[in-house]
Amino acid sequence: MTKNSIALRSVSAAAIVGLTLGMSPMALAQDVTPSTPVVVSTIDRAEGTLTIHKYGNPTSTGTPTGNIQDPAPDGTPLKDVVFTATEIELLDANGNVIKAGTNEWLAAAQGLTPATVQKWITDKKARLADSSTTMTTLASGDTDPVTLKIGAYLVKETTPAPGYTPAADFIAFLPMTNTTADDPRTKEVETATQGESWNYNVHAYPKNYSKTQPVKEVEDKGQHTSGTYKYDITTKVRQVEDGKKLSYYWIEDTLDAKNLDVKNAIISVTVDDEAVTKDVDYTLTKVDATGNFVVKFTAEGLKKLNNQNTVVVHVEAVKTTNAEVVPNEAREWEPSNPTNDMDFEGGTPGNPDPSTESYTAPPVFTYSSGVEFLKVDGNRKGLEGAEFKVFESAPGAKDCSALDVKTAKAIDLNGAEAGGDVFVSGQDGKVSITGLHVNDFANNGPVAEDDRTRYCLVETKAPKGKELLAEPIDFQLLASGETQNVTRDIVTRSFTKNTDGTVVENPPTVETKSYTVPVYKLASVKVGANDGEVINLDDTTPQLPLTGGAGIGVLAAIGAALVGAGAWFARRNSKKA
Repeated sequence: MTKNSIALRSVSAAAIVGLTLGMSPMALAQDVTPSTPVVVSTIDRAEGTLTIHKYGNPTSTGTPTGNIQDPAPDGTPLKDVVFTATEIELLDANGNVIKAGTNEWLAAAQGLTPATVQKWITDKKARLADSSTTMTTLASGDTDPVTLKIGAYLVKETTPAPGYTPAADFIAFLPMTNTTADDPRTKEVETATQGESWNYNVHAYPKNYSKTQPVKEVEDKGQHTSGTYKYDITTKVRQVEDGKKLSYYWIEDTLDAKNLDVKNAIISVTVDDEAVTKDVDYTLTKVDATGNFVVKFTAEGLKKLNNQNTVVVHVEAVKTTNAEVVPNEAREWEPSNPTNDMDFEGGTPGNPDPSTESYTAPPVFTYSSGVEFLKVDGNRKGLEGAEFKVFESAPGAKDCSALDVKTAKAIDLNGAEAGGDVFVSGQDGKVSITGLHVNDFANNGPVAEDDRTRYCLVETKAPKGKELLAEPIDFQLLASGETQNVTRDIVTRSFTKNTDGTVVENPPTVETKSYTVPVYKLASVKVGANDGEVINLDDTTPQLPLTGGAGIGVLAAIGAALVGAGAWFARRNSKKA
């Protein structure tokens, strides 16, 4: 045996161990290539090949062997996924590179995994080669075989397929020990059995799973000022490898602290429709001043997140102002490579790695507006003291003719009036009502015209000396076609990774975000000849016959006199006869 060859039986187990540690997120295989029989128990080549096969969302996976999987994984072939393979040069105590393919090299590789590479570099036990080899998948999901010299290679997925989680880093050893007795390479020697040959044509199957983006929903239909907005933040945990767990999982939101009652907001969490327990499965940190809150899963809670679970954070908050726009968005923090092996019996989940992308749900919006008009007399003079209530029609109503004010519930904008708010005209006759939910947009989506409600303005008390309005005035709050920019302060987080690998959270900062939104102008109503004016007629009661008092007494006296005179003339005529 030459100095540069390795006796397979004595070291093959080490190679397999190195593969297992470095290749946990993948499966490996070898090409079916007939060759001339040779002695295959020693490393006798200077080069080998590496081929990567990329499939998205596989439902089943094989054991890492280095062999071609037959049949191939049942996932979707992913094209244009880019990998880089960089040789890990192992160093001796003097800092010299150990020749790959030797007993010394293989012994030095014990314990080498993707997780330990950086520490080995820091400890001067290894270094990365100056150059890397790039590999790109074709439409089949496979890369072309790339020829590499014998050694250990750190393989990184640098450009994942859009919408997919990048595979975890792995280490590919060239060559690898064949692990099956019927492997084609074992046929080079008729007596070869499992573990007696080297595989120089290694195949890797790093797995990719598509990442479902978080979704924010709002239920706000029919909710005005003092009403309750209900938010659902729905996230989907990525597929986690068997035997692995997430090292952290956060869901963050910034409620509109200027317009919502953040202090008394109700927050609950479910996993796959099952309620989880605060301070057992997750912790909740809430800052009322900024509206920011973070749900962080504990070690106990992380045990429940491993197989594309659906997590929902439900929030209920009361609107406290008449603001026109209430935007809201949420964020999910999750490891991009869920391969953590921490002890979840006693370990503490860490902070998000600064290199890991967070996922922001598209914002949701709630819009409010109102109505404004002048209460005037026939001379367009403002009338003080007119009282109104606002009702909402059934969806699809064309007017307010079906409204029954005796049974309908008036809108309450301050949360204190059981019978609904009363809006009173001022000295100038002005009536301003704001904080009503718009009619053409609800639950963060447009409302079809046939499904829209209408508002019904009912005068419940007329000014002194004036007539009540005979019927409700209907109006709708619809987008004007114009847009405007609104800003909201959003809390943002950042993290720093220390040289020892620990991650610390930096102090949160506030980012002002701008949103382009539709303009909802105040509605205008009209009773009479002029827009924006509601005229009251003079009270017509004085024109009716009186029902008592001095006037009727006079009439009664005159009537009695006439009756008496008639009786006197009747008696006189009777005597003459």
